[in-house]
Amino acid sequence: MQRILLLFLILFSASASFGAPEDVMTVNYCVYDNPPMIKISNKNSVGGIGADIINYVAEKENLRINYIISTWDGCLGMLETGGADIIFPIAFSRERAALYHFNDETVLTNWGQIYSGEKQKITSIPDLVGKKIAVIESDIYFKSDQGLKGLVKAFNIDVTFVYAESYREIIEAVDSGRADAGLINRLFGQLNENSYNVRRTPILIHPIEIRFAMPKGKQKSLVLSVMTDTHIAEMKSDKNSVYHKSLDKWMGVKEKNDFSSTLRLITVGLGVPLVFLFLISLFLEKKIKRKTGELSEINGLLMKEIEERKQAEEKLKNSEEKYSSLFQTSADPIIIMDSEGVIQDANNAVERQIGYTCDELKNRKITSLFPEFELDENMPNLIQENRQHFEKELYRKNGDKFDSEIATNSFTAGDNRFVQIIIRDITVRKKTQQILAQKKKDLEKRVQEEVEHNRIQEQMLMQQSKLAAMGQMINAIAHQWRQPLTTIGLYVQDVEDAFEYGELNMDYISQFRDHCMEQIAYMSKTIDDFRNFFKPDKEKEIFDICEIMREVLSLINPQLINNNIELKIFYGEHQVILKPGMIELPSQIKCVTSYGYPNEFKQVLLNLISNARDAIIESRSSGSQESGLVKLIVEPEGDIVKMTLEDNGCGIPDDIRDRVFEPYFSTKEEGQGVGIGLYMSKIIIENNMEGRIYANECATGASFTIELKQWNIGKVPSN
Repeated sequence: MQRILLLFLILFSASASFGAPEDVMTVNYCVYDNPPMIKISNKNSVGGIGADIINYVAEKENLRINYIISTWDGCLGMLETGGADIIFPIAFSRERAALYHFNDETVLTNWGQIYSGEKQKITSIPDLVGKKIAVIESDIYFKSDQGLKGLVKAFNIDVTFVYAESYREIIEAVDSGRADAGLINRLFGQLNENSYNVRRTPILIHPIEIRFAMPKGKQKSLVLSVMTDTHIAEMKSDKNSVYHKSLDKWMGVKEKNDFSSTLRLITVGLGVPLVFLFLISLFLEKKIKRKTGELSEINGLLMKEIEERKQAEEKLKNSEEKYSSLFQTSADPIIIMDSEGVIQDANNAVERQIGYTCDELKNRKITSLFPEFELDENMPNLIQENRQHFEKELYRKNGDKFDSEIATNSFTAGDNRFVQIIIRDITVRKKTQQILAQKKKDLEKRVQEEVEHNRIQEQMLMQQSKLAAMGQMINAIAHQWRQPLTTIGLYVQDVEDAFEYGELNMDYISQFRDHCMEQIAYMSKTIDDFRNFFKPDKEKEIFDICEIMREVLSLINPQLINNNIELKIFYGEHQVILKPGMIELPSQIKCVTSYGYPNEFKQVLLNLISNARDAIIESRSSGSQESGLVKLIVEPEGDIVKMTLEDNGCGIPDDIRDRVFEPYFSTKEEGQGVGIGLYMSKIIIENNMEGRIYANECATGASFTIELKQWNIGKVPSN
């Protein structure tokens, strides 16, 4: 009732588009030769199941059918562009349903089938290896996910596809030998296989439903789909309808002969005997009816039993075909043995990969072929446990050894217990694993060698950096000792004058001694600072940043003074006073401590201050009249302490700022620097002390910042 109401509403709404009710609606029906669905004769007349159905619908619904004869691809193209209102036959799929409008009633169920030449031995998908297979490129049995193209890819076999325009072209290619096999639908194959030298194989591809298709999103398509569904459903329920007569006609089922005229002649010719027989039949009628009733009851029981047996045999046949297809198309060798270890069956892959045919294996103990299985010990486990998985070395028929991965599964069939053994050749995988393991070992060795090489290089760079710093420190000591030595020299000369003028007494000698010892103590302190500066650090320790700054600045500051360079030290916003032997902080602040290698940190400060000094001297040689200035700013920020060193020297060009920390990169003239100071400073701060060092953008001069973690005296450092 709902279908009739829907048809009424669609036809009513479509009347404005297709004219008045009495007008004839023209339907462009695109067809292509695909017997028995569509049969196109040499004179371009259209027949077949699809033509009979649509002609019947046209007669009932007052439609004018305009046949358009084309190819499969041509009809699809017209369906997409709107050049055709309906096409047939076409397989229904979800992908196509997204592109086209399908009617609901299935006309027939069909599937693809592989046909081969008579001399070809093709019984399963793996048998297609190396074969030329004729196909229609846009055929659903070929290109869908469950089609031949997907199966070939899933089985990982190499075939050559020969593309054709029609199923007839495919079967002719197989017949002539231009193709080893071909993919056609089963209805076309059954109708035409006897006309060609071809053989039907047991390989079935992707069962589908055959329907009518119309352009998607058009009102006319809705009308046509309702019309076809309504009449196809009615015809299916009527055994004498055009639908069933068309199936009988085009699929080769002959109609029963009408013997009525012959019977009439016989009746006339034999009238008298028939009358006699009729009289006899009246006599026997009662007895015959009784016997007929008994026979009918027995016949009904027999027919029911026969039908049940047919259904059981059909199910068994389908199950066996499915099992055989899966068993024979498996890429891995499969062996079936009984509970005594006797081989009952083997698939084709056993012969391809191991060398034994199924006939050679049947009824033989598996241990006679593969002694490695050791069935006397393992058979109870193989039979009792449902699944096992292990690896073994096996031998092929020709004696070649190969690594195998074996999976077993026990199952029951009737009263008997069987074991399925799946053997997978993993020789290539094993060799690949061995190669990868060796490559990993070689790579680890190379990494260790490179790490050791880099460590040695780093030690050499560190030593070069220390030697360069030692040269700078010796130069600083020479400057520092010059003044106390001069002072001592003056004191010694004054002793002679004091003696001459009679001023040499105990007070004078005591004063002379104190002055000399003060200068000697100063020089001794310089030597201690120098010695501590180059003392190697064995372990990390907590150190006072202010003390480190004092030791470095006490050595380098005389050089800055001799070069007329002013040194300013700031702790946050407070300026710090550098005095001999100490750094004087404002009373309200306390210097911070950090954790690391103090002597290596001294080397970093010395490198930065020395570079600032050299940059200011270079700037002066370029004509700068500005007074030299070096600023050292200490800024505690939370758990971090920042130390920024700024100068007003020649600065760092923007294009090389990112390279200043590279090894052997220097902006100084040849002979004045080797370019390892900043590189080693970065290694010390970032690798050894887990801090950061970087160059800042600066309008004039250069600016570098060091960031280190703050550590309280009582805090225990984590390793």
